[in-house]
Amino acid sequence: MPSRVLILATLCVFLAGCGSKGLRESPGGSYLSSVSTLHSEIDTRLSLALSAEAVVCHGLSCDPSGDFDARVARIGERLSAAAFMRYPDLSRRFEKFEFVVANKEACGTLSTAGGKIVLLRGVDQMALSDAALALILGREMAHVIAGHHEDNTLTSIAIAVAAQVLMPALNVIRGAASVAASGSLISSVLSFAGTKAIHAELRPGQLQEAEQIAFDLAGTAGFGVGPAITDLNARLVELASDEKWLQELRGSASRFAALEAAPVIAATGAATGANGGAVEVASLATRQLSSFEPPALLLDSDITRFNLLLENQPTAAGSANGPSP
Repeated sequence: MPSRVLILATLCVFLAGCGSKGLRESPGGSYLSSVSTLHSEIDTRLSLALSAEAVVCHGLSCDPSGDFDARVARIGERLSAAAFMRYPDLSRRFEKFEFVVANKEACGTLSTAGGKIVLLRGVDQMALSDAALALILGREMAHVIAGHHEDNTLTSIAIAVAAQVLMPALNVIRGAASVAASGSLISSVLSFAGTKAIHAELRPGQLQEAEQIAFDLAGTAGFGVGPAITDLNARLVELASDEKWLQELRGSASRFAALEAAPVIAATGAATGANGGAVEVASLATRQLSSFEPPALLLDSDITRFNLLLENQPTAAGSANGPSP
């Protein structure tokens, strides 16, 4: 029992440090950012390892993949410049976004907390316009910008510790090594299952936040968002695949269209039009389905955000404790 208390106290100190402003602003970054980068890097590598390789072919009948790689790099560079302009504090976490095309036949995107954006080769087969591809890349970049990897890492740590600390001891019978081993195994299983369940609960909200950021980034980078949405929806209609990533992308495309149709809230100030009249000044970032502010980049509110997420989980009766964060 004392060991459990010690572990819990250590975790509290660790998480409190992650949420402190001083630690976040240190040049070397934070412990949470480092752990999250490693955690998300491992997840990305594992996902790639489990994905089927794209067919490697040779000869004149094969389309060169270098063109697609160059397009991704070019589009990514524009989006990266827009991201660092839109969110200057991003430079405290990493120097630049890195864009990689993985030779996998499936469609999909992955990312790490350190700014690596991975696009699977299968996306090339969708034959998307540059603007539509910018929305897809921007959505994955937005998960990094909004700190979703940090949220997921913090959740995983909390659940793993809870499984070890709060779960009733199974090795109460002293000397029963097999019981102790079984307890450890059950704790690991519960930790894995609990992490997956919570991440699944967080995913819809994270997607919607990422979509709004991506919508803003694409517009800031100079891509035509309207034509991009039209092209994206047209391509998705042609694809009959029910892959999870494509299902999520269909939902994103629908919400992108809703964002495009949403009213534009004028920014403070006005500009003078060609005819000398006042013209409302607004940016794509001010199109809203609901209130939205640029993310705080996890500089000083990690624990607060995590606590809000836990507090707003549905109760046993099916109701929520309050509005989503």
